[in-house]
Amino acid sequence: MTTYPFLDSVEDEFIQAGLNLTTVSELTEAVEKCKGMVLDTKEYSEERKWLVRYLIELRLRLEEAREAEVEKRKLDPIGTPDLSPSKDSLVSNERDQNKTRDKRIILGHHFFLQTPTRIVLKCDRCCTNIWGLLHLWYECRDCQYKAHMRCLQRIRRECAFVRVCETPYFSNDICPEAGLAAQGYRCYECKTVISHTLPQGMFFLGWRFWSENGWCEPRQCDYDGRYYCNKCHWDATVVIPSRVIHNWDFSERKVCCSCNSFLRLMLNRPVINLDLLNRQLFQFVVDLVTVKKLRSQFLLIKQYLTTCPSSLREKNKKKLIWSLNSHLIETSTGVFSLQDLIDVHRNTILPVLKETAYISTQHIRSCPVCKSKGYFCELCPRKKMNEIDDQNQNQDQNRVLFPFDDAAFVFVCEKCSAVFHRACWIKRNMDSCPRCERLQERRSLLQEPID
Repeated sequence: MTTYPFLDSVEDEFIQAGLNLTTVSELTEAVEKCKGMVLDTKEYSEERKWLVRYLIELRLRLEEAREAEVEKRKLDPIGTPDLSPSKDSLVSNERDQNKTRDKRIILGHHFFLQTPTRIVLKCDRCCTNIWGLLHLWYECRDCQYKAHMRCLQRIRRECAFVRVCETPYFSNDICPEAGLAAQGYRCYECKTVISHTLPQGMFFLGWRFWSENGWCEPRQCDYDGRYYCNKCHWDATVVIPSRVIHNWDFSERKVCCSCNSFLRLMLNRPVINLDLLNRQLFQFVVDLVTVKKLRSQFLLIKQYLTTCPSSLREKNKKKLIWSLNSHLIETSTGVFSLQDLIDVHRNTILPVLKETAYISTQHIRSCPVCKSKGYFCELCPRKKMNEIDDQNQNQDQNRVLFPFDDAAFVFVCEKCSAVFHRACWIKRNMDSCPRCERLQERRSLLQEPID
């Protein structure tokens, strides 16, 4: 029996043998052979889809091997002979044969044989215990799927990491149920017979008999709306993204094992664009509006800190905006990860963002390099500044302005990003920015023909 239900034995053996290829010549030959296999398969078939995935993986490994070979040539002295004893070659061949059992590729999973451990784990395929000191067991390095060695041939669940790479977004529908009849009264994953009632006339045999002989009670997944058996659905509870987006509902609901792994891998990925999915949510959740304003402030603060040498030191990176997740200071202010929304609901992310914004702005105001890039209000009455009696107002007018200051205090030109006091802008009843006018005059002078 092959590890892929839709591949023949030759193709399956080729995929498993390719795990031990390391040299450029071997990988190049494997890439060409895989190309031929892809062309021989039927278009849009499952067989072609998995062979194309494996072809991409081979090409990535080929590029890594070429880069490693180039680095090795740079490090080795010129004229160094390539001498390898015959004993070492025999040992390496024996080691390669052992690696055949240590690595397996099944439905996108990259399984590696694990070392013995005292921890008792649970097999994701047969749902029985894995005794680490007694059983040989494998774990996928991408999605942490665990299975006995004897269960590898019966795995029917696609690797969640493959699903994340190909469809990196959440379902926007709330529990899109199609009904058990649409699945033919079988588990969506392993195709075990499932039904809400025992077969007629067989109640005396009991639930355990039918569970062990191919029947079990269906369990619905709240994320994809499909039904699963008790081996593919362990009643794990998670927060459903679609319910958060549409209803701001953070109650945990039961999902199948496959969707649980997918949601776990997608938890910290910034893929939820509330500006497109549910813009009205900002009208009902005040903390979301505050977080969005702080992120807009971070985008302006980042322009000052990226050119400041002292802000890039390790001791300052832990305090300034560099300590935050990269998507909070780089992506659009309306894009969140599911974990961000959970933290907003629990009120754990907002204090951190406020403290980071305060420390970052204090650094810019005190750092000579950052402060020199600030603005002075051109509209303030400079001649009468010495006659001002109020010391606080005098300090306020002499203060260096920045684009990330409070919008109630400053006005930022959208074209040239010049900063003015909002009170001065309103008092002067300005229609256009003085800096923009100067720039326009300079451009017109440069464009005039010289006599």
